[in-house]
Amino acid sequence: MTLAAVPSVLIWLLGAVLSLGAGAAMAWTIAARSRRRVEAARAEQIAALEARIRSLDAQHASQQLVLQSMTTGILALDVQQHVVSLNAAAERLFGLSSATARGRLLQEVLRSPELHRFVNDAIATGGTARREITFDSAAAGILHLAAEPLLDADGAPAGLLIAADDVTAERRLEAMRSDFAANVSHELRTPITNIKGYVETLLEVGWEDPARAKQFLGVVLDNAQRLAHLVEDILALSSLEQRHAQERLQFEPVPLSSLLEPVIDEIRSSAEARGIVIEAHVPDDAIVLGSRSLLGQAMANLLQNAIQYSGPRTRVRVDVTRESDSTTIAVRDEGPGIAEKHLPRLFERFYRVDQARSREAGGTGLGLAIVKHIAMVHGGRVSVESRLGAGSVFRVHLPTTPPAEQPWI
Repeated sequence: MTLAAVPSVLIWLLGAVLSLGAGAAMAWTIAARSRRRVEAARAEQIAALEARIRSLDAQHASQQLVLQSMTTGILALDVQQHVVSLNAAAERLFGLSSATARGRLLQEVLRSPELHRFVNDAIATGGTARREITFDSAAAGILHLAAEPLLDADGAPAGLLIAADDVTAERRLEAMRSDFAANVSHELRTPITNIKGYVETLLEVGWEDPARAKQFLGVVLDNAQRLAHLVEDILALSSLEQRHAQERLQFEPVPLSSLLEPVIDEIRSSAEARGIVIEAHVPDDAIVLGSRSLLGQAMANLLQNAIQYSGPRTRVRVDVTRESDSTTIAVRDEGPGIAEKHLPRLFERFYRVDQARSREAGGTGLGLAIVKHIAMVHGGRVSVESRLGAGSVFRVHLPTTPPAEQPWI
């Protein structure tokens, strides 16, 4: 190679080197861009995954919020009857704690043969069942249970889902309605039978004996009045028991002295006929917010009841006491008193301590029940204190301010 050719070779080599360097730089640039695209795609995927996780967490939190807010108890069991989960309502109804019950056998955490039979029967029939059971707990007495199969993501059976509702109040109301219907039928039967019998007798024997005819008509009139009183009391009780009965009432400040005075005057003659003295001790500033007519009816019922069961030449005393948040009206008699076993049921409809005497006096058996419901519609309550040979005290406790809404009975 000549010296003249050397520069050309060097130039060629330099060009080759430069070409290789440019290619490497381009390759590095391309690789760097590729890495950035991969990293950007990966970051995008991670961001999408995080957004998905946040969305699932939000959905799960929302589902848990709905589940925990339900009044129906939800209990999930696996195929071996281990507790998988339960909501707050189920904890309350069954008396369980989710922290201690989860993962344990149902038979370990709940000792209820009826519940276990229900679960076994539901599993045996494919997971679907309905039944009411008696479950004695602090929160419930009668539970309506509904079971459905618990399925996994593939739709295969994974356990049992049980929904539990407390129907104790509903069943108690149904029993009360049934008892009420039976008692009403019984109470109506006697005067209707008497009226029918005496009218038939009059039609048969005629009017030849005016004295006897008058006697028969007197019996018919007495029984008709008894029927009228019974119907009036039933209607009054029905109106008081309706939902939102309080909304239909007009409450006003009622001075108890002016409320009791006409009530006492109205029944004073029947009391004096038996030598019974009525005394009233009512502060002039004793005022309650309520319905004057209903409160007057409650006081009349209590006073008539006291006079009816008091002995001759005794006293019936009315006392009103005031406290910071309530007013108490007490009606005290000097009658024979009431055995302790009767006290819890005195305010039940148609409950009588002495049935023969009550019917003889014309009582319907609803007077004290009406007093209780009048107190309740005012946001108050009733109580009784009595023992044999020492008379009785019936009290109506009324709050200073009635509730905004009546508690439904």
